[in-house]
Amino acid sequence: MPRFMHRLSAAMVAKQVTPGMYADGGNLWLQVTSPTARSWVFRYTLNGRARTLGLGPLHTVSLAQARQKAQDKRAALLVERSAGSPLAAAPAVAHASAAPSAAAPASLAPLASRRTRQQVELSHARTSAASAATLAEAYDMYLAAKGSEWKANRATLVKRRFELHAKKRIGHMQPDQITHLDVLAVIEPIWKTKHPTANDLRGELEDVLAFATIRGMRADTPNPASWKGKLEHALAAPDKVHKTKGHAALEWKDMPAFMAQLAEAAPDAGDRARALLVAIYCQSRSNEIRGMRWADLVDIDGKRPLWALDAEDMKGERKHLVPMPAEAVKIIRAQKRGKPSDLVFMENGVELHKDAMGKLVAKLGHAATPHGLARATFKTWSLEATEFDQKIVEIALAHKVGDSTEGAYVRGGAVDRRAEILNAWAGFLNGRQSKDARVRTYKTAASEKVVSIIEARRKAA
Repeated sequence: MPRFMHRLSAAMVAKQVTPGMYADGGNLWLQVTSPTARSWVFRYTLNGRARTLGLGPLHTVSLAQARQKAQDKRAALLVERSAGSPLAAAPAVAHASAAPSAAAPASLAPLASRRTRQQVELSHARTSAASAATLAEAYDMYLAAKGSEWKANRATLVKRRFELHAKKRIGHMQPDQITHLDVLAVIEPIWKTKHPTANDLRGELEDVLAFATIRGMRADTPNPASWKGKLEHALAAPDKVHKTKGHAALEWKDMPAFMAQLAEAAPDAGDRARALLVAIYCQSRSNEIRGMRWADLVDIDGKRPLWALDAEDMKGERKHLVPMPAEAVKIIRAQKRGKPSDLVFMENGVELHKDAMGKLVAKLGHAATPHGLARATFKTWSLEATEFDQKIVEIALAHKVGDSTEGAYVRGGAVDRRAEILNAWAGFLNGRQSKDARVRTYKTAASEKVVSIIEARRKAA
């Protein structure tokens, strides 16, 4: 017997006196109003409306009899749906109304089927299985269907959010029973205190309920978790609740001195310092540099070394090639080489912790993040100190440029142009004035005292 059918037992039914609705599966529910008022109900959807049909009180109709009645109703309902005619002779009320009448007819009006008995039974099995699934089961089906197109940990995060914040309250409900009030009961308590989580959870509930609609688990009615037209009228707008903070960075003119300080710290700080140096040279995100493997490095010992990042490793989910400047290549070549699948930068034989580089920056006395140092500062430098094409700068940052056709064309032909920008950036970081006419001449107190990265490493060694 499938796990979504015959969930109740005779003993469970006899002992259940707590008010509520208890699913047996296959549209059959035990409705407990009070310890002395217990009855069977058949819940279904027809013509886009959720309805409830009484099957009789528990003291008169046993569990086995209720299951047989529910089976008869499902078969009749299937015929009604296939024939396209109204459900006959069965008074029905919406879920939100009062308890269904115990005096409801014992069966749906008999109708001539346009299908063979075998077809009806097959369709009935499929329909009852879908309609009996709970939201928790719908989540599992959704993740199984969509998970393969996501990054490795996304499915885990989606399920984790549901289990922590929604499963206990609405996981046992069938998708067609869930209203916007149920979604609000889950989302509202954390909308302000844990807004990013709440906002992600709302979107995921909307997606799962849309999936449930396509799979026949709920009627094709407005999605109760949608923002537009539904929850926007009950919750504060996301941009008013949660202010996105930028990544703290240094002034671009202070970067040469910082790089010299970082290089001097490398012998003691180890791979967290060397990884951060390469990240800054290559405008890398923290997860990208921590996940760099030897197999990702193309021609690292040749004349045109490249770092090839797969789409699954990128925030924008697009492949990205990084033309590596000589300073970054020299650091990588000095690393102990392992198998192609081995990480380039590690601590104690494992991947660098996500906070390792940030803690190093703080230890060096700076209120900045690795992301801000590697990316925000580079962007500001390109705007204020150079005349490089900003479209190429955006590509160097792995940002989307134009539509998909233009983006693919520019990315494919811009490796050499990006290499020019990255080499100019590396020269600036080492206190060298560029010969490229697009880099403006500048002079700061820091640049007069700066020690080049290579010289700093030689002295520290």
